[in-house]
Amino acid sequence: MSESILRIMAIPMVLTASVISACPVESTPVDSVGEVILHEIEVKARRPDAVVTPDRISYDPQSTLSGSTGSIYDALLSLPGVTVDNNGTIMVNGQKGITLTIDGRKSILTGDALITYLRSQPSSAVHRIELLSSPSAGNDASSSAMTINVRMRRRRNEGFTAGVSATGNGWKAKRAMTGIFGSYSSDRTQLSANYSFIAARNPFSLTTDRPYPGCADRMLQTCTRYRRDRIHNLSASIDHDISTGWKSGIAISSYWFSRRETALTHTIIPTTDDHIHSTNLTRNRHSNIYGTAYLHHDNEENHGRMNFGFDFFSYRNRETQYMANDNTADVDGDMGGRIRGYAATFDFQRKISEICHLSAGAKSSYLLIANGGEYSGTLPDDLPAADRLSSTFGYRENVNALYVQSEISFCTVKASFGLRAEQYNLWGNFSGNEADAESDYHHHAIDLFPGASVTATFSHMDGMTASYSRRISRPAYADLNPFIYIFDDITHTCGNINLRPSVSHNIHAAYSHGSWLRVSLGTTFTENPIVKCYREIPGGILYISPENLPRSLWASLTLSVTNLRLTGWWHASVNAAIAYSGYHFGKRLDMPDNGRFSPSVDCRNYFSFGRGWSAELSATWRAPMAYGQATVGATGSVYAGVRKTLCGNKCRIGPNIIHLTGSTSVPLSRSHRHELLSRLLIE
Repeated sequence: MSESILRIMAIPMVLTASVISACPVESTPVDSVGEVILHEIEVKARRPDAVVTPDRISYDPQSTLSGSTGSIYDALLSLPGVTVDNNGTIMVNGQKGITLTIDGRKSILTGDALITYLRSQPSSAVHRIELLSSPSAGNDASSSAMTINVRMRRRRNEGFTAGVSATGNGWKAKRAMTGIFGSYSSDRTQLSANYSFIAARNPFSLTTDRPYPGCADRMLQTCTRYRRDRIHNLSASIDHDISTGWKSGIAISSYWFSRRETALTHTIIPTTDDHIHSTNLTRNRHSNIYGTAYLHHDNEENHGRMNFGFDFFSYRNRETQYMANDNTADVDGDMGGRIRGYAATFDFQRKISEICHLSAGAKSSYLLIANGGEYSGTLPDDLPAADRLSSTFGYRENVNALYVQSEISFCTVKASFGLRAEQYNLWGNFSGNEADAESDYHHHAIDLFPGASVTATFSHMDGMTASYSRRISRPAYADLNPFIYIFDDITHTCGNINLRPSVSHNIHAAYSHGSWLRVSLGTTFTENPIVKCYREIPGGILYISPENLPRSLWASLTLSVTNLRLTGWWHASVNAAIAYSGYHFGKRLDMPDNGRFSPSVDCRNYFSFGRGWSAELSATWRAPMAYGQATVGATGSVYAGVRKTLCGNKCRIGPNIIHLTGSTSVPLSRSHRHELLSRLLIE
C-alpha cells in the first residue's frame, strides 16, 4: 500500500557537561565534552484512503490497487458509487450528469472525446479526486449540483526525471497500457512530456425480450459484440514563474483512437418460426487535439488572485458500417464530422475583510459542429429508399456568463452566496433527404442561477453543511441531430430537434464525524428532464430518441465509512446508499409513471502484508433503478488484485486476478409488459 516516508537528516549535535571540583579557587575547572551523532531516521505512515469533511470527500487513488493501475478513467471507477457509461455520462449513487473538472476547471471536452481523453491519461498523474456537494457560482450553470474534481500531480523534482510504466488487465475484458514520461524542473520552469498507448479487447452481450407486432409470442434477440480498441496519446506542458506572484503555462494533448467492432445478432420470432442472423461490422476512428493556456497572479499583500485561461479543442470522427443478414441485401453506412470548441475565462478573488472574501469572473465559450452521414444499399422495410438516409447537420453554441460569489466566515460558521447570469445562443441546421419544414433550430435566452451554502463546525470532530442551487441542462448536439442511426436490424436511434432545456433545483445536506464517517442526503427536482424514450413502429422496429418529460425526482441517502482500520494489516471502506428515481410522463406521452427505490453497497478491503506485498479485494452491487421508461437492471462487480513493490517503491508489479462485472434486465413497468435491457437507452 502507499506510504509516506519522512526522513530526518540529523546534523552532529555536541552535548557538553562541565564538572567543577570543590577545590581552592586557583584550581582549574575540568570540562568533559561528549559528542553524539544522530543518524538518518525513517518514519513510515500510511496515507489515508480519503479525507472526509462536511462538504466533500477527497480520495487518494494511489492508495488502492484498482485506482493506481490504469488510466484516470479507471481511477474514477475505483471510487465508491461512481459509474461512467460509454457516452461520458458520470453517475454517483444513481444521479446522472455529474460534472467533471480538472484542477477546478470544467473540461471543454464532452462525450466520446472526454472518455477517450480520460482513458489515455495514466492514473499515476492524479494526486487526489474530490467529490464536492456544494456547487460554486464560478461553475457553469450546466454543471450539476455534484462535482468530481480531479487534482493532477505536479512533479517538482529538480533536474531531469524519466520513467516507464505498464499495466495490464486480464480475464474477458483484456487491456494493456504502457507509457513513457519525462520532465525537467528548475526553480522557475517545469517541462513535462508523456506518451501512452492502450490496447483493449472487450466482448459483451445484449439480450432483448419484447413484444413483436402481430404475434402472440415475444421476440427474442441476442447480440454479441467484440470490440478492439487502440489509443495513442501524446501530451506536453510547460509552467513558468514569470516573476513574484505571476505564473503562466501551456499544455497540449493529442490522441488517435481506433475501434473495430464486430456484432453478431440472432433474432427469433417463435410464432413465425423465423430465425434471422445478421452481422454488423463497424470501424470508428477519432483524432483530437486539446490545449489550454493560463496566466495566474497571486497578490499576497492584498490577499487577492487573478486568473486568465483559454481552452480549445478540435475533434474529428469517422465511422463506417457494414451490415448484412439473411433476408435483405447489404447496407453500408458512412458517418463523420468535426467539432471545434473555444473557451476564455477570467476569475478574480480578493479578501474584503477579515471575515469576507469576494469572487467574480466571466466566461465566453463557442462550439461549432459540422457532421453528416449516409446509408446506401437495401435498407429495412420501414426505410425503402437508400438515399432517404443522407443528411448534414450544423450546430453552433455560444454561452456568455458573469458571476459573483461571496464567502463569509465567523466563529465556526462559513456561509457562501453566489449568483451566475448566462446568455445562451444556439443555432442548428439540418439538411438532406430527411429534412422537413422544422429542420432549423434557434434558441436564445438569459437565465439567472442562484446558489447558497452554509457549513458549521462544532468541534474538531463534527461538522454539518447544507446547500441549494439552481442548474440547467441544455440539449446536446447529439440529442438534437435528427439523423437516423441504424444500431442493428431492429434498433434505430435519432435525435429530436424540438428539445427544450431542463432546469433542476438541488438541495443537499451532510454531516461528518472525524476522518472516517459522513452521512449525506440529497434531492434534485427537475422540470422538463431530457430522457431517451422508445417507441415501436410497424415492422418491429424500435426507435429510440430523447424527449422532454414533464418532471423527474431523484433523492439519495448515503453513508460513507472510510479509513476503517480493522487490524494492523487490514483496513476497509464501505459506501452504502439508497436512492429513489421517479419520472412523470404526463398525458402527451400516454405512459404510466416510473419510480423505484434502489439500494447500493460498495465494500473495499486493502491488505498490507509487508516486504512490499499488498492486495485489494473489493465488491460493489446496485439494485435495479428507474431511468425514463426503462428499469436499469441490477449490476455488480468484483475486483481482486495483488501488487509487489520493488526497488524502494520505484517499481511495482500488480496484475489483476479477477475483474468481473455483470447486469440483468428487468421489466420496464407493471402495466407495460415490455422487457428491454436498457443499455440502449442509457448509451
